[in-house]
Amino acid sequence: MAPKRVSKFEDKYSTEFSGIKRSKKGDEYAFCTLCQDDISLVSIGKGAISIHQQRIKHQKASKAANTSKAITEFTQNKVTPSNTDRQAAAAEGCSLLNGQIREIH
Repeated sequence: MAPKRVSKFEDKYSTEFSGIKRSKKGDEYAFCTLCQDDISLVSIGKGAISIHQQRIKHQKASKAANTSKAITEFTQNKVTPSNTDRQAAAAEGCSLLNGQIREIH
């Protein structure tokens, strides 16, 4: 009896399938970054990835990933304050200072 052929992960799977990378479990697995699942490639190889991507769990995770915004879209990366920021800070400082001067007198 001939030994069974075991399918192993190939680097090209990462470009053929979005969100797929090499699994930490070994060469006989692929890892889906969207679902956080390891996919066994032993019996049907990359066909297992196609089947995984058709499952409801993966479809929902894929839809969520495509509609979610990155955290960087909600934050402003300012290295230096703009002129408007400086003017607002100066106005707030003057307002506070004027309030304290009035309390003294």
